[in-house]
Amino acid sequence: MPDAETALEVLGDCAPDLFVLDIDMPGMGGWQLAQRLRDRPEYRATPIVMVTGHALEARMPVDREGLYDAFVVKPYSLRDVLVRLADLMKVELVFEDPFSAERAPDTRRSPRTAPETLARLKSLAGIGHAAGARRELDTLEASSALDPDALARLRDRLDEFDMTGLLRLLKEMTRDAA
Repeated sequence: MPDAETALEVLGDCAPDLFVLDIDMPGMGGWQLAQRLRDRPEYRATPIVMVTGHALEARMPVDREGLYDAFVVKPYSLRDVLVRLADLMKVELVFEDPFSAERAPDTRRSPRTAPETLARLKSLAGIGHAAGARRELDTLEASSALDPDALARLRDRLDEFDMTGLLRLLKEMTRDAA
């Protein structure tokens, strides 16, 4: 939904099992929307996940008990968020590791990747700059400066917004290139 007002309008047409609200929304903010949802009897027990890009907001003591069921700070790992959502919805998840040993590509085959390129990627991943990391990977792909298997592994981590996993892979590549 583009904003809280639109979300409230469409509630008559659907029955959500869970709400994911950003604290910073145009117009009515996420906290206000959460309060409006809790004020409605049909949504008092519906799980609400609050999302914020402001890490300090998560540390601030606020009197909002009962307004939300989980709090997520960006950047986040998609896998971690899925686990939280599944827990709230009482759904069992089964993960298949796409990077198991049997199909893990050898990242050592990319000697043309300059150390400064890997350093730039690590820096972007370290600050959670997904768009910048994606552009850097696009450049590497266009110039064939990175093994396609290694590129695919990095893109998979980026697509999952798993910056920790992306950093780990980049550190392995840096170590292996040395």
